[in-house]
Amino acid sequence: MAKAFLSHSSSDKPLIEKIATQLGKNNCHYDRFTFEIGKQTLEEIIRALDTTDIFVLFISEKALESKWVKDEISTAKKNIDKGIIERVYPIIIDKNITYQDLRIPKWIRKPYNLQKLDNEVLILRKIKQILREVEYKKNSTIHELSDLFVGRYDLSAEFEKKIINIDNKKPTCIIAYNFFEGMGRRTFLKNALIKTNIVNKLYEPEIIPFDSKESIEDFIYKLNLINPQQSIYKKNLAEETLDNKILIAKSIVELFTQNNEVLFIVDEGSIILPNNKFVGWFEKLISFKEFSNQICFCLISKYKPDGFKVMKLGNVEVFRVPELSTSDTTTLFLQYLNALKIEITSVDKTFFLEHLKGLPAQIIYTAQLIAHTNLLEAKKHIEDIVEYSDLMALSIFEFFKNDEFTQQVLVVLSKFEIIHIEYVCKILGDEEAVNASIQKLFDLSVFNFMFSGFEYIKLNNAIADYISRSRLTLKNEYNDKLKQLVVESLSKNLDSQIQNDYSEFLFTLQNMIHNGKTIPPKYFLPSFVIKSIVREYTNSKYDTAIKLATQLLENSSHFDDQIIREARYWFCLACSRRQNENFFNEINYFKNENGSHKSYFFLLGFYYRNGNKMDEAEDCYLKVLEIDKDHSKTKRELVNVYLNQGEYIKALNLAEENFYRFRTNILHAQAYFTCLVKKYKLTAADVEELNMLLDTVNKSFNKKANDIYRTMSGEYEFYVNHKLDKAIKLLTMSLQIEKHKNYAFRSLREIYRKMDMQNAIEALHKTYGKRISFDEDDEY
Repeated sequence: MAKAFLSHSSSDKPLIEKIATQLGKNNCHYDRFTFEIGKQTLEEIIRALDTTDIFVLFISEKALESKWVKDEISTAKKNIDKGIIERVYPIIIDKNITYQDLRIPKWIRKPYNLQKLDNEVLILRKIKQILREVEYKKNSTIHELSDLFVGRYDLSAEFEKKIINIDNKKPTCIIAYNFFEGMGRRTFLKNALIKTNIVNKLYEPEIIPFDSKESIEDFIYKLNLINPQQSIYKKNLAEETLDNKILIAKSIVELFTQNNEVLFIVDEGSIILPNNKFVGWFEKLISFKEFSNQICFCLISKYKPDGFKVMKLGNVEVFRVPELSTSDTTTLFLQYLNALKIEITSVDKTFFLEHLKGLPAQIIYTAQLIAHTNLLEAKKHIEDIVEYSDLMALSIFEFFKNDEFTQQVLVVLSKFEIIHIEYVCKILGDEEAVNASIQKLFDLSVFNFMFSGFEYIKLNNAIADYISRSRLTLKNEYNDKLKQLVVESLSKNLDSQIQNDYSEFLFTLQNMIHNGKTIPPKYFLPSFVIKSIVREYTNSKYDTAIKLATQLLENSSHFDDQIIREARYWFCLACSRRQNENFFNEINYFKNENGSHKSYFFLLGFYYRNGNKMDEAEDCYLKVLEIDKDHSKTKRELVNVYLNQGEYIKALNLAEENFYRFRTNILHAQAYFTCLVKKYKLTAADVEELNMLLDTVNKSFNKKANDIYRTMSGEYEFYVNHKLDKAIKLLTMSLQIEKHKNYAFRSLREIYRKMDMQNAIEALHKTYGKRISFDEDDEY
């Protein structure tokens, strides 16, 4: 169990006594617990520090003058250098002391690292969080690999060449990109900075998560979460001009750069946009002369930045982080097997290595799969391993198929952009069980801890999307607890929430919007509203989405152009659903956007399809594909158009392409199945493919999977086995028991039509027609 050493002056004992008592003697070294009364010696202190994981320094006037405290600080520094002590947590508990006090050792004296706290509850919470962090690392089965960095020799050489040069010129921003998660972009950057002596080996960067619908306001709040300043919390960012917000962000970044800190930003498409452009505010931020010739930002990006812009800026270096080479894959896999104490034969090692593609996350998953099941079971799942990058979310759920509680933990994590681990415990109740599940997920690299500690968790995006798309839910008891917490949070003050728990603050804003409550103007920020628009749209609440988008567009003058563009886009989608004529007030914005009509024709096609004007929709979508032949949204929409027109063979190739590109989406599997099963002459290969599609849907954790599987089975009986009675029986049963009756309804109606059973069609409509909703099943 992790243990903290509480270094303090005896004058501060009233406060420290309360904290020590609540931590308990098993979790801390405190004189009343550790030393015999009157027999505290330097030797005993050294012995205690030798069994300490965290050195907590309570800084006051008396402590800085105490010989005992000075000795403890000196011994702690030696143990940190030896790797005995994992973390130092200094706290200023004296209002007359500042971080600039020269009596505080320079290695501790960092302004964002030194917080003034005299609230025992907040101090206790922070110490417990750091204890938890150390405990995760100690218990992790791959702890010894935390510093492992395999290969990347060519990339490392390229990095050194660009960073170490005759002019000693350093870029302001370094970008490591690859569209796929799990490539090791962060690990590469961290080790490259260590190798070039930009940071030391023990350095842990500040990690800022930045999703695809965030902007500069989020950047400011997230930076301020690491280094809290009351002046920032008091600002009304919704009213500040964009230029002023850039200056605010600059002033906060300077606090980090003055101490040679490098900010790691995990960008999902808000800084380097999908069109490869830099978002305007970030481009201006990295261009300040105060940041020149020093590495301030490491950007972990999905997208490759525009090469011309990189050259024009002159202070950005870009690295594509590819898959590991064959030899590096072998080395990493063998290292993980050793760390997990897995002994298998050379033949078995070769078997797995032949199926690995050089994705670090895939290698970790394979080793963990062998460790948690057995060799034979792992070999049975070789297809899951091969397709890990495409089927990662499904593979993770398959991994925990017999661990319902960990699945529930994943569902909780998916409901939040980021979530404080204590909030997870509040929802699920059993702190010990939560920590055990978090440990399992931590070992599988399913999530990342964000900011400067082990408080906030961000789930892997692919897994979060899968859970959302599959509509996986919490058990009633947990859902009821979450609802209770929502009610409680809505009654709390937002100003205190943003300081105490940023994840609860975000969740409260989300629920205020969902419940129609008025958000204080200072917190009516575009990213919060955009995410709510998307959430309401996804839940088919199109009128609410239109209302929110309209509010945002009416107050757009102080916000970044890119996020206002998002508001217009979702406004047009929601108006299309409602066939709202206001669609045409905003659609012209997308004409010749960035020299292209792609978004314009796509949105116009979407409006026509929802208005049942399929010919016009098809024309628009074909124009999009003339501009961008790989536009996946358009291909999905065209499948919808062709299915509505009964043009199954025309849709077949597109449906097949969509399925193999998005294999975890069972609606793509269903669309491909629907087209393929209606081929005039099915070959043996076609039937094999149909069986594979049935199996794909059957294995899915999606809440619609059973309904869709029964419908597909009914179609299989009719089109493949030519058993009309059995098909009708299966589909009729589906209509009687399924929640999503539209799938079976359409299939049965089509079979009746083919068999010229007009009376059956009329009876079908009379019995089920009013109970069918077709609104949700076309979102591939």
